[in-house]
Amino acid sequence: MTKDGKMLALAAVVVMIAASMTCVVPMVSDSDSYATETAGYTVNISDDQVKQSIIAVNETAFEFDSGAKDGIKVEYGTGGSTETPNTLVEYKFADDKWTWTTQKAAEVGSYKLEIVDKKSLDGKYTVQFTGTSGTDSLNQLLTIRISITSQGETQSLDYNYTVNVYKSFSSDSKILYEGVDETDASGTVGGTFSSVAPSVYYTYDDEAGSSDKMTTDMENFIFYATGLNKGVALNNSNLSINGSVPVDMEGWKYSGTMDLTFAVTDKRTGYVVIIEDVMVKYKVNPASALIYEITYEFNSTDKSWNQDTTSKTGTLISGGDLIITGTSNCVATVIYQDNSGNTTTNRLTLDNDGQKIDITGTGKMIITVSVVGSVEQTLEFTIIDDMIPVNNIGVTCGPATP
Repeated sequence: MTKDGKMLALAAVVVMIAASMTCVVPMVSDSDSYATETAGYTVNISDDQVKQSIIAVNETAFEFDSGAKDGIKVEYGTGGSTETPNTLVEYKFADDKWTWTTQKAAEVGSYKLEIVDKKSLDGKYTVQFTGTSGTDSLNQLLTIRISITSQGETQSLDYNYTVNVYKSFSSDSKILYEGVDETDASGTVGGTFSSVAPSVYYTYDDEAGSSDKMTTDMENFIFYATGLNKGVALNNSNLSINGSVPVDMEGWKYSGTMDLTFAVTDKRTGYVVIIEDVMVKYKVNPASALIYEITYEFNSTDKSWNQDTTSKTGTLISGGDLIITGTSNCVATVIYQDNSGNTTTNRLTLDNDGQKIDITGTGKMIITVSVVGSVEQTLEFTIIDDMIPVNNIGVTCGPATP
């Protein structure tokens, strides 16, 4: 081929092939020496993560001469320059055959760089990045140069990358739930359950007493936990565990431990790390007792009902005051239907200060007091309007008959 023919052939076949977790590079234009894409291609990787970028070059479009020192060389430069390139791998054509040299790995900034799996003229060069940094190392400029020497003539193409390496978790990272009195979480049968927010460590050394604690990066990760008891879920904002304890206590003990496994995904890079043996110690209290009191006052009439009252019915005059008090674990659902068939429903969380229930008008009221998910009692009242005379009948007497 002519020199011009070689250049056109190279320019026509240089593309990037999308592979698993690759960086995609478009075609570059032909040039007398080499073409450079100044915009660059971004590679985001986590510490210990591996990503690959595949450069496709049809080497079979070239003629190679054993006596002309023909071959292929892959080099790299950092900081946006290839003034003094470093060789990653070199393939030589001599005695009418190829010599495939051992691939080299280079430590470049906070990542390892290498060309992998190149053993023949297969049309591709796999550039592999492996994160090796314990801290965020961003905006690292890298240039990969592929030079092909055919018939003694060399032409090169440059591929520019921006490499971002992010600090990440590993299987040795720690998520520690550390509560008071060796209890990390507590709940009530049929009621709520909550835990402390854990301390999260990228690295942790119990014996040395040293650690690398996460402080501000939580929003960059998605946390998913398996092993949670029935009725509770993970709060992704601070990793606390919240929910409720089922009445039947299925899967629960009054004093026990949840053994969790976390899958942590870095949203910036897609890197997933599994953290095992995360322990959450908890205690569960028995269902709370139903404690309430309903009092009614009208003129000189006083009535009251509570959890121990046998009769749960009564007739009330709408001009009176109906007050309900109780412990904060109790709720009251108040359903009132007037004589016109209109129904209203209110839900009250009880307290010791007392709350007034409207009993205006004439109708029927049903009050259900309960501990959520546990016991309940229902009271029924008939409400009649305050009776006010509407007619006065006057009686007069005439003179007495003599």
